[in-house]
Amino acid sequence: MSVSIVLTPTQILRGGADYLDEHGWIQGVFVNESGAACALGAMKKASGASLTEIGYIAMHGEPEAEAYFRAERVLARCLFGEESVFDIATWNDTVGRTKEEVTKALRDCADAQEAASS
Repeated sequence: MSVSIVLTPTQILRGGADYLDEHGWIQGVFVNESGAACALGAMKKASGASLTEIGYIAMHGEPEAEAYFRAERVLARCLFGEESVFDIATWNDTVGRTKEEVTKALRDCADAQEAASS
């Protein structure tokens, strides 16, 4: 019997930043063939949720997916002041955006979430 450990939004945000540092950052797709990912793809990888381009339908009910969705909402609130999760991809894909900006945002949002929880 395998035991699934569901991560917190803070762990997923930091894990996503670490994933990008290790595998690289991209724009336009969740994850490419070499493992590089966008912000959302890296968070999905960090959460252990299933990766799929139509994941919003396919992933519901999976505990790791629910944890991913919570982290996604935390990131949206941090970036935009509201839970506008659909804007995260646009933010990631903005021309001129850098990996450093994305990893910093993920870590800053994790820090803010942790501070708010304590």
